[in-house]
Amino acid sequence: MIRRAFTILSATSLLAYLTMSGMWLRSYYRIDTISYLPNGSGHRVQSIAGTVHFGDASRLMYPRGVCWSVSPLPGFTRDWQWLYPGVRRNDGMLGFASVQGSYDLGRAWVNYSVVVVPCWAIVLLLSICPLLWPLLHSTTRRVPCDTSQSC
Repeated sequence: MIRRAFTILSATSLLAYLTMSGMWLRSYYRIDTISYLPNGSGHRVQSIAGTVHFGDASRLMYPRGVCWSVSPLPGFTRDWQWLYPGVRRNDGMLGFASVQGSYDLGRAWVNYSVVVVPCWAIVLLLSICPLLWPLLHSTTRRVPCDTSQSC
């Protein structure tokens, strides 16, 4: 039972790994945004220049409900800092960061906070189960010994 559950977990993780690897490559020329706004505010996830941005969403910037949008990345860039001009950034190590600031949309100011995670970290995390799967399944199953035969 545990082996079957681990196999299903590994297959799901492998599928997510392949999807995230494709999104990682795509993020260098497209910005994919998924937003969820059940009421006036909600959450968004963006794939930008080799990073994934988890943050707040506002009804002034995104439509209500679940929405997926795609926009071109301006030029081939490895930098996402242009997206948040003049904000307070906390650059961590290895591509992790947090950003806080506000947008002037002309009709209102929108405050936001974003956590930035590099794609390589997500891909590495998703690869653990598929890499462990052969180790778990390489062990031979022991057959119970029949008392009439010598083992």
